[in-house]
Amino acid sequence: MNFGIIFKKIKSMELEIDQLNKKISSHEGRINNLLCQVSQKENVLNERTIQVTKDITQQIRDKEFFKEKRYSNDDLLLEYKRFESYLLNNLLGTYDLNYLSDLKQFIIENRYSIENFYNRKRIGINFNSDILLTQLNEIINSFRALHSGAKAEEDTRVVIATFDHKVKYLVNHRCCARKTQDENVIYAENDIIIVCKKGIFTLEIKNSSSDLEITSNGDLVRIKSGKRENIVEQCLRHVNITQRVLEEELEETYPQVKDIVVEPIIIIANNAIELKNNCKRVPVLIKSEIQDYILSTYQPKRILTEDEVNLYFDTLKLRQEEPAKFKHSVNVDILNSQLPLLIYYMNLRGNLNVETQKILGEIQEIKKNIQKEENILNTYKRDLNLRNNELLNLTTQRNKILNSIIFGVDVLKSVIKNKVSIASLVIFLVVKIIISGVDVLSKFQSEKLLDELAYLRQSEILDNPISLEAYEHENLELTKIKTEITNTNNFLTNKLDSIRLNDVMFMPETKWTGTGVIDGKEITAEIIFENSKAIFSFETEGENVGSFSLIPTVDKTSGYIKLLAMEWINPSTDFYMFDLVGLENQGMMFLIAVRDAFRDFENNGEFKFIKE
Repeated sequence: MNFGIIFKKIKSMELEIDQLNKKISSHEGRINNLLCQVSQKENVLNERTIQVTKDITQQIRDKEFFKEKRYSNDDLLLEYKRFESYLLNNLLGTYDLNYLSDLKQFIIENRYSIENFYNRKRIGINFNSDILLTQLNEIINSFRALHSGAKAEEDTRVVIATFDHKVKYLVNHRCCARKTQDENVIYAENDIIIVCKKGIFTLEIKNSSSDLEITSNGDLVRIKSGKRENIVEQCLRHVNITQRVLEEELEETYPQVKDIVVEPIIIIANNAIELKNNCKRVPVLIKSEIQDYILSTYQPKRILTEDEVNLYFDTLKLRQEEPAKFKHSVNVDILNSQLPLLIYYMNLRGNLNVETQKILGEIQEIKKNIQKEENILNTYKRDLNLRNNELLNLTTQRNKILNSIIFGVDVLKSVIKNKVSIASLVIFLVVKIIISGVDVLSKFQSEKLLDELAYLRQSEILDNPISLEAYEHENLELTKIKTEITNTNNFLTNKLDSIRLNDVMFMPETKWTGTGVIDGKEITAEIIFENSKAIFSFETEGENVGSFSLIPTVDKTSGYIKLLAMEWINPSTDFYMFDLVGLENQGMMFLIAVRDAFRDFENNGEFKFIKE
């Protein structure tokens, strides 16, 4: 490739790399800015959540109704404390207002007795918060179970309703047997009672089978709060009570009632094979199996008549009681007073949720922009890597051309074209050849001289952009010069074994004069070679600045010829040595003055000499 084309491509590539670096820096700045925006918005979310929590807490504490001094009744205060604990510790956006309203109604009217808890614990003013929280959780769990169980019962009722006229049934049937002298009133709460010609069946419905298991004797038990509740025993107890109720009502008018057997059935939510197959005393079914079991599979001792079905059904319906209520309800005023706070809190949470969703949407958009910026940035980085590799290849090509042509060809061409004799060349070149061999010329050149020659050569080639091969063909003189160079090198190679550095003899009486600058001052100087050393002297404005004798040596590291100051003739100079750095047309010699012995290449001054 033409050197001029390479040079132009290098300049163009450097500009492209500079532009890519600017773009990369710009996109990195954008990404950092977007990340800061994400962090700021996340901080806003955290601060708003904390603010809402503090706000509702302060509202609760500021309400006059909730101040302890208003109450002297321990139970009333306990109710307040329980609901305040619920607000602060359990709400947290989990339940909506409809749920809270249902929960209030459940506590007031439902059959599960909170009062029994009070009677057992009798917690006063200094109640234990752990016990209080446990109680509250029991209430909430009971409420959940009620709703879940009600759904399961409703699902089962829908299935039974499809039996059409074949069966009669009662839902949530609560009845009690009259107490005897030695026992209290005992109740049976049957989820569903079915009465048909096949008999009377009580259905115990369990909405989940995950907490059920079979004992070693074949009973079905439920694990609840670490306690084991025997479902089979519960069913059998309900069966006995239901049967006693029928006997109490019909024994005198219809003695055959003693022959009736009430059959228990347990209904579970899913097809748990292990539970169904291993429960021994009570059959376990899923709701889709009820009709087939009662109307087909079950075989009673005798079939009931239509009149018996109606009699037993009407009797059970007659003895059905209302669901259990508390002996005294939880204070309704306290519950109602909580609802405005609950509404206030839910509104705060609702507004926060809207704001949160908006900010989360903004964060998501910012993150999308970050991803786009990162994709663009990665593209630029890949392009930059490619450009750097291309630049490295071009620079390598340029350096090869400069090393092989600019110095070797141009300098030696100039020397040979001007008929510089082999003897003159020996003065400055033989030492280099001794150290590094025939091709060492390019290694010994001065960086400064190389830059100057490279610039001249680049200008020449750029003005005439042709390939090296074309240049060789068009310039016959160059071919001749290269032949002379080869011959000269062969001649010098034959002399290597016999020539040593200490034997170097500069041509006697050779005198070089020139001008230069040291520390900003113009200097005139001369070098006179005498045998194996040279006398160097220089002056400025007619004043003799200094002179000393020099001896040539070769620096092993740089390959430069050093004219080392061996004998001070005039102590006013403080230079340590001078570097011989090259030859030029018309017998020119360049020297660089070095002041500090430990900094070999500090350029304190330079001279250009011409041989007289």
